[in-house]
Amino acid sequence: MKHLLLLVIFLFSSFTLAEDDVDQGLQSIKKRDYDKAFFYFKRACENGDMKGCAKLGTCYRLGKGVAKNLQKAEEYFSKACNADGMEGCVRLGVLYEHGRGVKKDIPKAFSLYQKACDTDPESGCFIIGRAYLFGDNVDVDIERGIILLERSCDDGEDYLACSILGDLYLKGEEVEQDQNKAIFFYKKGCEIKKDSSCNILQVLEASSAYE
Repeated sequence: MKHLLLLVIFLFSSFTLAEDDVDQGLQSIKKRDYDKAFFYFKRACENGDMKGCAKLGTCYRLGKGVAKNLQKAEEYFSKACNADGMEGCVRLGVLYEHGRGVKKDIPKAFSLYQKACDTDPESGCFIIGRAYLFGDNVDVDIERGIILLERSCDDGEDYLACSILGDLYLKGEEVEQDQNKAIFFYKKGCEIKKDSSCNILQVLEASSAYE
């Protein structure tokens, strides 16, 4: 029993350390200290944090803190994705969609995006929803695109998805124009992050007050 308790404490400590390393890596990125970021992401990945593995893959893809190596990027994205690290699935999908370091494979890319979307709306729903909305490497499917972007906006809290939906209903080009829906999505986007949605929201709410 004592040995089991020690094992649990060890595993918990390792996982906490890995999470801290990812945070340290992200802070290093903000400071443009890419060498240090690479060090933290690598250590996080070695300690079993799949976010760390996905970030490490991105370092290799962009050549930040290490020489650019698309094969290594694919390796770490795959490692993360296979262990249900959804950021890794999205990053791996991008490689296959654009044929970067791997043979271009659109169906595989979208299956990876969908896997991420099904598990974590924040990770995959935006990229695949936007693709269906605008016909990026797939046939346009407005209804499906909107459903996926709504998942990304509501469940994943992606402000960009909210902003796109706001634009969609404000302009009324692909859907019936609906100012109330536009206001709803701009407001949601503004709550998530202060961006252009907040400015548009102010104008719309002001104009609504005079209707």
